[in-house]
Amino acid sequence: MSGSSSNQTLLPDAGIAFGGSGANRTVALTPAAGQTGSATVTITVSDGNMSASTSFVLTVNAQPEADGGQLFLPLVIR
Repeated sequence: MSGSSSNQTLLPDAGIAFGGSGANRTVALTPAAGQTGSATVTITVSDGNMSASTSFVLTVNAQPEADGGQLFLPLVIR
């Protein structure tokens, strides 16, 4: 699994972390402190023979988050 961001100032690639195992995976996105805007996030998975990608837009508004700004999304691969 890998992830990339179109806006490295808002969401550096290092701010994309994966968890879980098997068919139950998660992705946690941690935007850079004090940044607002949008980024297209692309997630790619591969089994060594085939790969698949999906993209979505992350928008960060100028609102403080009580949980430190992390966003947890379920990642479903079928």
